[in-house]
Amino acid sequence: MSDVSDAQLKLMPLHTISGVLGQAGLEARFKLEIQSFDDEEQRLLFKAFELAKHLHRDDSRQREPHICHPLRV
Repeated sequence: MSDVSDAQLKLMPLHTISGVLGQAGLEARFKLEIQSFDDEEQRLLFKAFELAKHLHRDDSRQREPHICHPLRV
């Protein structure tokens, strides 16, 4: 992850992020995407993301953690 700047991460297609950087890359992209929202909205979005990640922690979709799918779409 350290080899990819925030600017590069914002421009990368989501399927590329998923394939190359995995869940950590998708989570980093999500955090970048929600920066345009105010602080309270960011907190709620991140809280919803964390809840979904927790609820689906044991699920997988096509050999990757299930949470990667909603992060891509």
